[in-house]
Amino acid sequence: MKKFLTIILAAIAVSGCIYPFDLDESFYEGGLVVEGDILVGGVTHIKLSTVQPLSGVATGETPQGVVWVEDENGKEYRVASQLPGSSFSIDMTDAPSNVRYRLRIRLSRPVQGSSSTDFRTDWLVVQKAPSIDSIEYDNDGQNVNVRFSLSSPDGSGCFRWDYEEIWEFHAAVHTDIMYNYGKGTYSEYSKVMEFGNPYYWCWGYASSTQAGIAIAKSTGGERLVDRPLLSIPRTSEKLQQLYYVKIIARDISEECYEYLHTIQVNSTSTGSLTTPDPSQIVGNIRSDSDSTEVVLGYIEACSVATKELFIDNKFYRQPPFTWETQTLPNDTRVLDFYYRNNFRPFEMNPGGGDNPTYNWGPQRCLDCVAAGGTKNKPDFWPTTHR
Repeated sequence: MKKFLTIILAAIAVSGCIYPFDLDESFYEGGLVVEGDILVGGVTHIKLSTVQPLSGVATGETPQGVVWVEDENGKEYRVASQLPGSSFSIDMTDAPSNVRYRLRIRLSRPVQGSSSTDFRTDWLVVQKAPSIDSIEYDNDGQNVNVRFSLSSPDGSGCFRWDYEEIWEFHAAVHTDIMYNYGKGTYSEYSKVMEFGNPYYWCWGYASSTQAGIAIAKSTGGERLVDRPLLSIPRTSEKLQQLYYVKIIARDISEECYEYLHTIQVNSTSTGSLTTPDPSQIVGNIRSDSDSTEVVLGYIEACSVATKELFIDNKFYRQPPFTWETQTLPNDTRVLDFYYRNNFRPFEMNPGGGDNPTYNWGPQRCLDCVAAGGTKNKPDFWPTTHR
């Protein structure tokens, strides 16, 4: 009997996208899922979770335990705190690439349907980082398209890549007016704050929701040329001021490629004669006490290559902009009501004398944080906006 379950795997869903597919009875709701890779020369990120039903109703507690990495010479790499948890960052910036590694997991208690608490991978040879030969972009009139090229003559011919995005943007309308809630009065940002309105400039962050994978051996060499990475509509706020993308690429083993490929085919297929059998979804993490227990996830030991690209706003096309405005009376109760309901003032009506009225608009048009941005400007960002 098969159960229709939802699996959350960082191996193909870096930001936690959900991929549903049929699993046979050897996979059980609440079973252990391990996400991440052993990153030699960087910081290893490992996350523990469980198989969840498509209904979204959790079948068990989030697994708690400790995770560490050991090399074949007996050296261990551990997190600073040994308190049980489900998400771990292990500093391996000084780890050599010429030895083998394995991941160790010790749960505080077994997950649902299991009697095991200790798990490990086999010894893993470190996969060399590929070369990112280029990352470029073009404008097709509607979208800005980013593409890249990879090569790894001494690698497996199998690649995996992810990307991270950051973009600078501003609120749709600039205002220097702020409302003092509960007082019924107004002030000017420029007179009370050193850099004026703090809600005009923001930064957005995103990352790939599904890792890209490819095998290049069939092309006659371990190289990918002009591979599409992403496409950005010219009306997107990502292109409004300054856009940044970083690609993170790695070589993976053929076994890891087949595992990820099977996951992706099952999560996007409705079923056909060529769809891989879900029973083939077997990772490389094993229970110390029960060799038949299935753990979802595939851990690689690898080094990564990165390459960055900035795109300015020369291709940006302003989308149509309409918004609702209200001229509000000088009544504290009315003003507070609109403030609580996410409206903000943006301009004073002329001719108001000593008791002027103000026009108000939706907060999302006047406040870049309300529009989904953050004030966390990257340290390396080249502009001076705040």
